[in-house]
Amino acid sequence: MPPPKGYLRARPGQVCRLKRSLYGLKQASRQWNIELTSKLESHGFTRSPHDHYFFTKDCNVLNARATATPFPPGIKFDNSTGALLSSPDRYRRIVGRLLYLGFLRPDISFAVQQLSQFLQHPRVPHWDAAIYLLRYLKGTPNLGLFFPANTSLQLCAYSDSDWASCPDSRRSLTGYCVFLGGALISWKTKKQATVSRSSAEAEYRSMASTVCELLWIRYLLHEFRIPPLLPIPFWCDNKAAIHIAENPVFHERTQASRHRLPFGPRTI
Repeated sequence: MPPPKGYLRARPGQVCRLKRSLYGLKQASRQWNIELTSKLESHGFTRSPHDHYFFTKDCNVLNARATATPFPPGIKFDNSTGALLSSPDRYRRIVGRLLYLGFLRPDISFAVQQLSQFLQHPRVPHWDAAIYLLRYLKGTPNLGLFFPANTSLQLCAYSDSDWASCPDSRRSLTGYCVFLGGALISWKTKKQATVSRSSAEAEYRSMASTVCELLWIRYLLHEFRIPPLLPIPFWCDNKAAIHIAENPVFHERTQASRHRLPFGPRTI
């Protein structure tokens, strides 16, 4: 190993004595584990005595009553209802953990997306909804991703949108999920970048996002030497949006978004 740049006192035949751990050494992983454990425990995490690589932190909701849904039915959020939280840092920490958990729990994807919109100025209703979501997680610890034993490599996708769902900006919400052989492999819930003038346009934009994701997955499967079965089933519950996607004729009501999906049926 050569001496670091800037060290000019090294002479031929001399060696440097290492006083601390360095990457590449056999004990480097152990030293890193000791350092990481120390940092996590200093932030309130507890290491499991049965698995030293498993850390937990109590959010003080272990005794809360479990709920059956991530959110109460019909709940709506905005930036003006309720008092501002005096200490928003705790709300941000909880949402950050929920974002991390969302990689394995697609059932909370929509709820976490809603909570993450109010990180700058969270209010009491947002905090109550976050606690409600934690209660749902407490009651459903057995839910998660499931990959069945299936030899089929058929892709399929579902797309939907919630038109003008944001009460402040009136922007719509895009949601989709992609399955491979019956297993969920990709999903997203995201607010659309622009305001849609109709529910058909909102659904059309959601279809565009789903098609882009399907194209990326197709290219990725080709890299693995796995040609996907064509055509790819793609479900959308809006007949107007499906008609627009299948009809090459220019539509005045969707002229602002026609460039987003001029290739849908022919591509998938």
